[in-house]
Amino acid sequence: NDEALLDSLYSIAAACLWVKILYMFRLTRFLGPLLKMLAMMMWDILIFMFLFIIILVIYATIGTLMFYSVVNYSDFWSAMVTLFGSALGGFDLTLLNNTNKGKRVGEAYIISFLILCFIL
Repeated sequence: NDEALLDSLYSIAAACLWVKILYMFRLTRFLGPLLKMLAMMMWDILIFMFLFIIILVIYATIGTLMFYSVVNYSDFWSAMVTLFGSALGGFDLTLLNNTNKGKRVGEAYIISFLILCFIL
């Protein structure tokens, strides 16, 4: 599809344009130090993302194995998306009420994941 290819090329061009603009902003007195701070924080951000993804994969695996009868946890990818949404505040404690593991196990699962995300 030519239209999809053009959209992809426009997206790549827009991303390159923003990188070029940010590179030019290094020269300004106001944004230069801010960009330098952002560059110094990148290592910490990468460490956080690595730890968050590990926790997300672990909990998605546990959720898929324990709550496979729930639609949001029926496969690994759905569990990942559900847990990522939960980490952003879109959690639902009643989602895991009607499982074979019981209401308290589902609540403990979600709450422990949210506490770990909060600590991280």
